[in-house]
Amino acid sequence: MQFGLSVAFRCEDQPGSKHLRVKVTVQWCAVGFLDVLWNDRLEHLFVESAELDNSMAWLSTLGGAYSSLGDEFVDYAKMAGYISRHQYRLALKLGDAVILSKCKLYLALSLVQLGYRSFGFSYREQYQVATSLPSPKRDVRLENMCKGAWAKLKYAYVERKTARKQLNNNNNNQISPKH
Repeated sequence: MQFGLSVAFRCEDQPGSKHLRVKVTVQWCAVGFLDVLWNDRLEHLFVESAELDNSMAWLSTLGGAYSSLGDEFVDYAKMAGYISRHQYRLALKLGDAVILSKCKLYLALSLVQLGYRSFGFSYREQYQVATSLPSPKRDVRLENMCKGAWAKLKYAYVERKTARKQLNNNNNNQISPKH
């Protein structure tokens, strides 16, 4: 059997006095008080949070698959970016700074796959977020994701630079017909 506290208030007017007398009675009771409306609200929030977490897990799996194919195929990189935007919207609903940072990294990675290179600032920004979180919220995986994403950006830059140099060399080595 569970016990709870029962609190009762009783106000009494004192004849001929300006003061109000309040009597508070606190006693143990066998039946606890259940706030049904608050319980319903908490249940709704819990279910919504669980559904959002589940959706994030599915989108992460799907986005990771498209992203891995996005290194070779542009259409897959576009789809990975599309999925990242949906994850970002869900992360906004969850209100978790770590998940928001991860979604920004996912989106930045898909943009790098599409050939944009001006999104390097996002990696640094997310690394600052990761390292500035207080210890209970600090996520080492986010820090490592930032380092990995930065390495991927540097690799993509070197690959693009090498491909351009090779293209220029091929164009310079072609023999032009004499007229």
